[in-house]
Amino acid sequence: MTQTTDIIAARHPFKQTVVRWVAIAVSALLLLCAFPPITLDFTVWVALVPFYLVWRSRSRPIQAYGWGYLFGLVFFGGLTYWIGLTVTAWSRSPVGWVAWALLAIVEANWFGFFSALALWVAKARNGLRPPLAFVCTWIVIEWLRTQGTYGFPWGLIGSTQYLHPILIQPADLAGIYGISFLVVLVNVTVAECLLAKSFRNPLVWISSAAVLATVLYSTVQLTSPAPGVPFRVAIMQGNFKNWLVSWQDVERETHRIARMTHAVQNRHPNLILWSESAAPGDVINNDAIHQLFTALARQAGTDILVGSRYRNPDNGQQTNSAVLFNSAGQVVGRYDKEQIVPFGEFIPFRADMPFGNVFHFFKTDLTPGHSAAPLFDPPARLGVVICFESTFPRLARARVKAGANVLISMTNDSWSGSIGEPEQHLALSIFRAVENNRDMLHASTGGSSAYMDAKGRIVAHTDYFKPATLVVTARLHNGETIYSRYGNWFVLLCGLFILYLAISPIRCSVRRTTS
Repeated sequence: MTQTTDIIAARHPFKQTVVRWVAIAVSALLLLCAFPPITLDFTVWVALVPFYLVWRSRSRPIQAYGWGYLFGLVFFGGLTYWIGLTVTAWSRSPVGWVAWALLAIVEANWFGFFSALALWVAKARNGLRPPLAFVCTWIVIEWLRTQGTYGFPWGLIGSTQYLHPILIQPADLAGIYGISFLVVLVNVTVAECLLAKSFRNPLVWISSAAVLATVLYSTVQLTSPAPGVPFRVAIMQGNFKNWLVSWQDVERETHRIARMTHAVQNRHPNLILWSESAAPGDVINNDAIHQLFTALARQAGTDILVGSRYRNPDNGQQTNSAVLFNSAGQVVGRYDKEQIVPFGEFIPFRADMPFGNVFHFFKTDLTPGHSAAPLFDPPARLGVVICFESTFPRLARARVKAGANVLISMTNDSWSGSIGEPEQHLALSIFRAVENNRDMLHASTGGSSAYMDAKGRIVAHTDYFKPATLVVTARLHNGETIYSRYGNWFVLLCGLFILYLAISPIRCSVRRTTS
């Protein structure tokens, strides 16, 4: 890039470095403001501009890695502040903030890797290669962040638009990554126009067409009739304590469960839905708790789905489960959580992990489940996800592929000690509804519990940190969207484009050499 187009550069190298790092920090803070709990979501459309201008100043990939790492450290550190609150409460020590810092330090590497890889594949100084390399690499890295046992989908940039149904309907084609692509594309378009000091740029036409197509497609989707079989659900928000340390705590919780269930039975729901871990013990093997829910289901004359810890009597393994009682009080289904939380539900490399006595690690790891099969509550086929499973696109899609006609999200976010984490969680969950054209019922222990229709519109929700009940009429939908059927085809295209950019200069050089 020439000196006239490098708007970041300064006269002296030290000043130039300081300006760049400040620009990167500002960029990360602008992006942070677009996410809950601040939710100034309009900032996301220009948040990456300062970072991109620094990235375009043409240095080595190792420097680009450093820029990306700083961006990720500031952004992710601010986004996940609730980790410090959570672990501090859990460990009963300020050392909990060490866990927050370590998470930010580790996750920031994704942004460093993104910045270096995008710079390496861009190669050309001008034209469409650099901006398109930036956009496509961002999408592939977002997808990679959601993969595997240690995947952590927090902070996907497309999720900032969760309150704008008019902008998110293409998620049923390309998943949340399609929305992220649009956001990043607009950012690089603005930056390229600033660099050129002109709006005469092909990216302006590309971005404008993409935004217009998004709005038109969303309008059609939002105004099209969405028939479906009605299914009445009572979503129960108990606002229970996270740690039951005495029999009085257990008694208080069971009384609240009974009282709230009795209060809602006259509204004749098809299903009473409790949140993750709402049962104060093993609802299958603990006789007292089992009898409680058996009696409640019979008295209400309806099915009850409740979150519970389950211990397998054959091998002693424990799971985070959802247990379905029918109206006769019989257990007719159980789902065991597949994607368990590192350090929250199992300790990686437990035998070699230092400072366990400082962090007060729990003694028993949970075991992941292995089935995406829906729970049958005729006419509903319940596709259940527990806790942060609802932030993983592949898990909700697997349930729809297995036949689910409604999505159930059961979570306990009250441990976070803030509204930031549950609101960020809800924002990501909304996209599972749109991606798969399924209504989603989101039951949270401390809020906000919500009902989202298949277009991602929040139809009803509760306040935070107080007992509440939502009785809603959801719709059961069948069929598959493009995303449900074909999955992350759009991410694959972005990956193939990156591969093309990476190898095309080599091909060109070979032609020049042999000609």
